[in-house]
Amino acid sequence: MKDTGGGQNGNGEEEKVAILEFLENVVAETIQGYVQSLTASSTTQQQQAPHPAPPPAPTPAPAPPAAKTWASTVSGTAPAPPPPPPSHSALPPLLLPFGSYSLSCHSPTSDLDLLCLLPPHLPPLPRSTFFNLLSTYFTTRYSDTFIVNDIVILLNAYTPVMKFKVNETDIDLLYTQIPSENIDVYKEGKGVTDLRLYRGLKEEDVRSVNGVLCTREIMEYVRGREDVFREVCRVVKFWSKGVGVYGNVLGFLGGVNWALMVAFVVRRCGRKGVGGCLKCFFEVFGEWKWPRPVLLKKIREEPPEGWAKMQVWNPGGNRWDGRHLMPIVTPCYPSMNSSYNVGKGQLRRMEFEIKRGREVLEKIFSRGKKGEDAGWEEFFRETNFFNRFSNFLEVRCCARNGSDFRRWHRWVESKLRILIAGLEMAVEQGVEPHPFAKFFDVQSMGTREKQGEVCGTSFFIGLRSLRANGDIVDLSFCTNEFLYAVSNWEER
Repeated sequence: MKDTGGGQNGNGEEEKVAILEFLENVVAETIQGYVQSLTASSTTQQQQAPHPAPPPAPTPAPAPPAAKTWASTVSGTAPAPPPPPPSHSALPPLLLPFGSYSLSCHSPTSDLDLLCLLPPHLPPLPRSTFFNLLSTYFTTRYSDTFIVNDIVILLNAYTPVMKFKVNETDIDLLYTQIPSENIDVYKEGKGVTDLRLYRGLKEEDVRSVNGVLCTREIMEYVRGREDVFREVCRVVKFWSKGVGVYGNVLGFLGGVNWALMVAFVVRRCGRKGVGGCLKCFFEVFGEWKWPRPVLLKKIREEPPEGWAKMQVWNPGGNRWDGRHLMPIVTPCYPSMNSSYNVGKGQLRRMEFEIKRGREVLEKIFSRGKKGEDAGWEEFFRETNFFNRFSNFLEVRCCARNGSDFRRWHRWVESKLRILIAGLEMAVEQGVEPHPFAKFFDVQSMGTREKQGEVCGTSFFIGLRSLRANGDIVDLSFCTNEFLYAVSNWEER
């Protein structure tokens, strides 16, 4: 089998910059077309409406030279004057990266999290209309350079999102529009962190903006230590992928979760360098007593002025919050647990790998003090996951062609947390699940696969026996909910 996690390439940064420029142009053109269509529709309605006949115009007096120049310019008989300087009404929509890319701790294979923030002076553009217009643009325009596919619009998600892929980069696009009543604040030009811009937003719009605000808050938290923070983030992210504990969808931690943890440590490490902060990271979280929360700042209970009051993370007053296993809380209002989907099996794996990482780093630093070769390759070596367990549960996801496979794989991946949670019921039967956050190409599936007719990947969960007698355990009751959820895919 071959790991399908994707390798790094030398031009990954240039590719992302080019994709951002492409999307900025597409978004600007899409919104410009929408505004023009509204203008044309309004003009047509005015032309069709009956108008009273105007009174006869009096004979005009001779116009002064300036008036003659203006009149001839309008009629096209003289060269047009230079265009006026751009005003706020000419400003394009903002396409704002957030998450790992905005923190500059991404890799060439990282996805892009983007917020389209529409200025308040433009006509109201509903989110559903914007996503549909953008989808239509992608499906009706062709580009040799940028191939867009796998478009999915999730309007009913907790945070509405449009997902798609540009070339090999996954995009998560959020959207909101600054309320028109905040146009004076917008004209002050103090930037997207001015919370007055978001007065009057609905909750789903606030959640859409929250990612951008959270990213800015993290960088403010590590001000003066940005370079150390970014380097440690890159190392931790690379390490977590290598040992198979990276990825929100599977119930592990994603880029922003790890970044919040790194920021928490860097702030407390004084003036230590990258190596010292990295060691501190594994020392702190190797001993962390979950569910003690990771907090960059005190949770704000009351909303900013003009904002609607929203529910914030409160494990004492909310029973669902009280069940969270590994809370890593966002620093912006409304504070939320960014790692709410971490399950027992995922936490078990992360705790094991963090403690193992701490032990390896202690050896590395000890060898360094003795003047010996530090041996960093041991720290970055991929985990020996398949040597640690005797039994595994394999989930194999297959389809007849690449297009079907990508959609089917995304659906199955989104449901694997249900399977992992279900397997926790097997602990009472003496079996402990240990999920591994990687997918592997299926390279041998018989004649059809050899003919290139089947695409497939496998996901593995290690099963540790908690009993010495080796009794046979029936896991079917643990998998029923997962199988039911997967089989309900409408496109199957």
